Amino acid sequence: MNIFAFEFANSIFKMLDKTQGFVLGTVPYNDHSQFVHIYTQKFGKMSFKVSVFAKRSKKAQQQKLMFHPMTKLELDILHSETSDLHQIKDATLLSSPLSLGMDNQYKFSQCLYIAELLDKTIKEIEQNQMLWDFISNSLEVLYLTDGDSSNFHLLFTAKLCMPLGFGIDLSEYQHGMQFDLQEGCFTAEGIYHPYYLNSVSAEYLFKLLSSDYADMANLKLNGNERSIMLDILMAYLRLHIPEIGELKSIDVLKTIYS
Repeated sequence: MNIFAFEFANSIFKMLDKTQGFVLGTVPYNDHSQFVHIYTQKFGKMSFKVSVFAKRSKKAQQQKLMFHPMTKLELDILHSETSDLHQIKDATLLSSPLSLGMDNQYKFSQCLYIAELLDKTIKEIEQNQMLWDFISNSLEVLYLTDGDSSNFHLLFTAKLCMPLGFGIDLSEYQHGMQFDLQEGCFTAEGIYHPYYLNSVSAEYLFKLLSSDYADMANLKLNGNERSIMLDILMAYLRLHIPEIGELKSIDVLKTIYS
């Protein structure tokens, strides 16, 4: 049986589909294959098993470029109806953080953070157009921004909460309120658990959430304040998605923006 016949035999319970996707990360399986996590426009988060080529080969270099975190791909996939693992039949590169140039360490590091954050927070295996549009539009802003983008990852993290289903209502905020991390709301009432922000930190959060990407350069935060805000946002996310765990990329962001 040749390879095409073998693939056909293993594709009986799979449907051929086209979709776009953002690469979130790869996980080694063995010396010959790896798992690739991709957030797709039509099917949500999907996992694909792909072959690994010899490190110095041309195919290996092309594959490294293709599966770099936050690379956007046009995909022809074999979508399994009986398994959580799917197959990539063909892929075309649409955009990549590598196009920013390795000298742009700030945007490059933010892309690595975004990919890890999305990989840890997205569990959906179904279409979420609001989430897809948010990711697509956010990355376009990052790529095209010529000015200061040091607050981009803060806005991205804060605004990600809405399409994930636990956005924060700003309409009730008044100066002096605290923020209840557990309930996800600003309040003037007493909070009787440890998961809250005092009025000073709550005001910083409100200003951040009220800002848009176009305003991010106007958010005057020093390195320490930026680090604290990221810790606050991650604490909020972990209360709603406990399995997030620690993100390795956060230490890199805190270092370059200190």
